[in-house]
Amino acid sequence: SEENIPAKIFEYLAYNIPIMANCSQNSEIIKILNETEAGKNVNTYIDFENFISLKNFKVNNKIKKYYRENQFKKYLDLIKK
Repeated sequence: SEENIPAKIFEYLAYNIPIMANCSQNSEIIKILNETEAGKNVNTYIDFENFISLKNFKVNNKIKKYYRENQFKKYLDLIKK
């Protein structure tokens, strides 16, 4: 994808609270949020109402691969090759 993923998304993931995004459904950000169950894409008022009514929110363990230290390790592995 040619989309830029803001570094802030990875910082937000670390907080383990729901992330509200407003992106294209095909966005890499939405793919990350869906994979980690870390948030929702909010494009309509109904989406917003559903987002604010989230109860018992819990991010799954797939989030760990996006932690900054794990991303940095992957980066180091790439440049060592």
